[in-house]
Amino acid sequence: MRGITPLGWAARMNAASTAVLLLQRGASAASCDTQGNSAVAIATERGSSAVQAAIEQHLADETAAVAKAMPAPTETPEETSVTLDTPDVVPFLASLNIADDYEDLLDKEGINTPGDFLLYTIDELIEAGFKRAHARKIMATVQRHNTS
Repeated sequence: MRGITPLGWAARMNAASTAVLLLQRGASAASCDTQGNSAVAIATERGSSAVQAAIEQHLADETAAVAKAMPAPTETPEETSVTLDTPDVVPFLASLNIADDYEDLLDKEGINTPGDFLLYTIDELIEAGFKRAHARKIMATVQRHNTS
């Protein structure tokens, strides 16, 4: 079959030991064939539960390794002394490890305190110019502080 990845072929053939070897040698579990099917999708479709389990375990191990390699945050938002009533929004953003690239945007939008974010939705923050992940992080923290 043309266009299928080696890992996809192992999934198609229910060759779990081959799939494990390919993954150990660097095969990408996320790669797709020319029709957009990943190896795990092929394994699921073909009933190759051993291959599916091997791929899912590999993905879980990769995720755990990445999480372990990430440095621990020095301070979590709950541990900071910054509250929604803090008179300056910049320390609030700094407590979330968000760079201060937003000073002009904060001024333009009239956001002076962390509590001012409650007047916005995530989509409105993104539309205003905040990065999507930053907008989500801001809103999650503001909403958590607002309910506590």
